[in-house]
Amino acid sequence: MHLIMTIPSRRGALHILALIATDDTERTKLDTCHEIPSHHTAADVRIPLLCNADSPVMQNVSNFHIDAKPVSCPTDPITPRKPVSSHSAVEESISTASSSSSSSSSSSSSSASSSSARSGRRTRSSGKNDRDRKTLSGSSQQSALEVSRKLELRMKRKQMIEKARKINSLDNSPANDRQLHVLRMVYTEITMYPSEPWIAILAIIIHRSFKQVKNWFSNERQKRGTGEDHAVTSSAGDKIRVRPISHDSCSDWSDEWFEEVVMIHHYRVLCNSRWQAGRAHSDTSSIYDGRS
Repeated sequence: MHLIMTIPSRRGALHILALIATDDTERTKLDTCHEIPSHHTAADVRIPLLCNADSPVMQNVSNFHIDAKPVSCPTDPITPRKPVSSHSAVEESISTASSSSSSSSSSSSSSASSSSARSGRRTRSSGKNDRDRKTLSGSSQQSALEVSRKLELRMKRKQMIEKARKINSLDNSPANDRQLHVLRMVYTEITMYPSEPWIAILAIIIHRSFKQVKNWFSNERQKRGTGEDHAVTSSAGDKIRVRPISHDSCSDWSDEWFEEVVMIHHYRVLCNSRWQAGRAHSDTSSIYDGRS
């Protein structure tokens, strides 16, 4: 009969190997102390006796220690590691830290350079956009001013023409000397083809109807014919034809400039006519009729 016993968990395979490697003397003592029955073999009895916790053999085995060396697996070989001293470990950590710091500094410098390049491009693009916006705003403001000036000039001319058309003078009545002096000065020295705003200015200054002033220039061109003139463009965008003397004295003939010139000439003509009228009156009053 075979006895099957469970080995306690606190006794492992190493203790069994130690048991086998025990001195022969102990096994001999055990064999002499315990007789083996006839129906059991020596191996059947030795196992329970050896595994008994109170036996002297197991007590010796519990104190016996065998250092187990790790068995290397052929499929997963373990390479022996070289012992590392503290000095080499420090040097390795320093080299690792320096390499990491150099890589981080290079990455930070590259990122800083790329960010500075991007910021430079953004600055240049923003500066260009600002200049474009300023140019557009300046051009828009200038165009708005030009449009407002044109509208203002148009309204002023319209009012001036309406005022000139309201002046009443006798139809087919000849112009007086003062009016003729002003009209002829404009024809011979300024222009033979005055525009409607200039005709309205002339009519208001000499106090003659708009229609009569316009007809006078048309009749004068038919009588004397055309003379030499220069085609110019005024600041308001009007194309006018002026005499050479006027072109030499002023290149930009505006409505205001024409009005000033005509008013000055009219004032001189008016002063001269008054002086002549006063002189004639004094001459007639000083004549002696022979009466005492």
